[in-house]
Amino acid sequence: MIPQELLVFKKGRTVVHRLTPRTKMYFAAVFTILALIRMDLPYMVVVFLATLIPLALARIVRVWLKSLKTLAFFIAVVFLFNYLFTWDLDLSLSMVLRLLILVNVFMAFMRTTMPDDLAQTLYELGIPHDFVLAFTMSLRFIPTIMRDAQNIIDAQRARGLETEKGNPIKRAKNYIPILVPLIVNAVRRARLVAEAMESRGFGATDKPTSLYEIKATKNDWAVAILVTLALALAIYLTYINPFYPPLSLNKILSNLSPR
Repeated sequence: MIPQELLVFKKGRTVVHRLTPRTKMYFAAVFTILALIRMDLPYMVVVFLATLIPLALARIVRVWLKSLKTLAFFIAVVFLFNYLFTWDLDLSLSMVLRLLILVNVFMAFMRTTMPDDLAQTLYELGIPHDFVLAFTMSLRFIPTIMRDAQNIIDAQRARGLETEKGNPIKRAKNYIPILVPLIVNAVRRARLVAEAMESRGFGATDKPTSLYEIKATKNDWAVAILVTLALALAIYLTYINPFYPPLSLNKILSNLSPR
């Protein structure tokens, strides 16, 4: 299950919180590309360390460490799966770092971006109003549904429901008493939201207006320029003038092993 800490917006006054959603979207997109264009371990370490900067500036490192505990199983699976099939330590660690890079940029974006500001930015980008509303409402409801699921699990366990014992088929059947009330709560909440939207005249106009506009600041331009330069440098060192550092854990371990 995705940690709730990655999905819930938390108010703050840091420089990362004050950046516009468009800038943070661009940052996340660029670092996703940086994580995909090459696989050598030193490069992945540098990109990973760079993604820690916004987490530190946003003061969410403690939450990030907590989320890593939840993701430890998936991290171990990624490492073991790649190592068992390739026997390449560098590749396995690079795949783990790629996963962590995506987690870092996703977390930096979600934890510091207000859903209303994100919706306004998507409107300004020309995305239809209905799609934007559905997307932002899903972001709001995912943490709520996760909390409902945990509350239902705790309540059912208090009534004697066992969810961790038995074979996989029996475990799946044990989750039926959890899924039924969860679906009922979700449908009930969706109906309340639909009635509230209808009472407020949703859909009365094709081009709804906004109370405010999101404008880029000097910090936004500075971050966009730095991120663009990083992308240009990575493309240059990968495709135009390829450069791969000689550091390799496989070679180091082979040299240390007795002959």
